[in-house]
Amino acid sequence: MTLILIRKHGKNTHFITTGPAGMNLQYPGSTPVSADVYRAAAARFWCHDKAWDLNTHEGKAMAATHIIDRTYAKDSLGLCDSCWPLMFSNHTKDKLGDATLEARIFNAVTGRNLDESALGKFGETIFNQQRAILLREGWDPKTDDIVAEFNFTDPVQAVFMNPDVLVPGEGDTVLSRKGQTLDREFFKKMRDEFYQLRGWNRKTGYPTAEKLHELGLLES
Repeated sequence: MTLILIRKHGKNTHFITTGPAGMNLQYPGSTPVSADVYRAAAARFWCHDKAWDLNTHEGKAMAATHIIDRTYAKDSLGLCDSCWPLMFSNHTKDKLGDATLEARIFNAVTGRNLDESALGKFGETIFNQQRAILLREGWDPKTDDIVAEFNFTDPVQAVFMNPDVLVPGEGDTVLSRKGQTLDREFFKKMRDEFYQLRGWNRKTGYPTAEKLHELGLLES
């Protein structure tokens, strides 16, 4: 259940969703995911106190790192994207889901005793192995680590599940992203930060020998 900004291009239509949080802003009371719950869930699962804020680039590289690692580990467990990770719950007082559930499922099946961080390390390893294969096969970070051009040029007009493109602001403030585009320089900053968080070469986008060795992907 992903809350981060999503834009797709088809028939000149853009879609942005913050999932249940966006629905709750558009239709108050329709989900248990208030702005406060959304912020808390983003901080818990994406490990940055600004990961929730769709009006700044701050924290998005960290969010992307954790989302990718969790996704690759989750997919390896055969868990469905439609409900995992369980970021929200109707059965907890704070409405937050349990970030340890994937690791607990892994442990129940294998008899091991891994925590959330250790399971995420599997996802990181898979992602880096995929990265190395892509680079070997001709992936060029300078031209391929980029989103489609329309994200920078075409203002958001139509929105899926959230027609006014509402996103949480600070406190009880509700903001709209309608008419906005992705800032090219902010994207470059986020990409550079993502490389750094990954332990990749910030200039080339290649995993460093140290990172591959750490993950057991490089012979001694």
